[in-house]
Amino acid sequence: MKIKIEDIPSQGLHKEMSYDPQELDMEIENHPYSLPVKFSTPITAIADIMLYDKELVVEVVVRYKLKMVCSRCLEEFEVGFEKRFIFNYNTRGIEVIDITPDIREEIILRYPQKPLCKPDCKGLCSGCGVNLNVERCRCKRENQEVENGQS
Repeated sequence: MKIKIEDIPSQGLHKEMSYDPQELDMEIENHPYSLPVKFSTPITAIADIMLYDKELVVEVVVRYKLKMVCSRCLEEFEVGFEKRFIFNYNTRGIEVIDITPDIREEIILRYPQKPLCKPDCKGLCSGCGVNLNVERCRCKRENQEVENGQS
């Protein structure tokens, strides 16, 4: 989102923009230290822009939905986000400011480190690997069957 300083009226400026996450290189596919992050919607940015002497204050609200993999059960899930940022810029000697890199950076910094499909996700059984949100653990049953002579 580019802001031309001379176009900002005294009462401020309101701008809206939609970004394609792929164009901004926002998605994480095969990173060795991260679970995949995919956007399921464009990124919508709504900015209220005020100029105070030579200081530009931009309040931005971004909305988007992410498809992520739960860090406990490894199931894919979708979650919506609405984030608010405030950026301050010194405009001395500057005619146009592009806030897109700052918006991108703030979104990336707010990616969940350990995404959960739900707060009480039970994860996977470390013994048999079943998703404990969906079914009961087989470990006890398998051990009991072996002890009873069944296979």
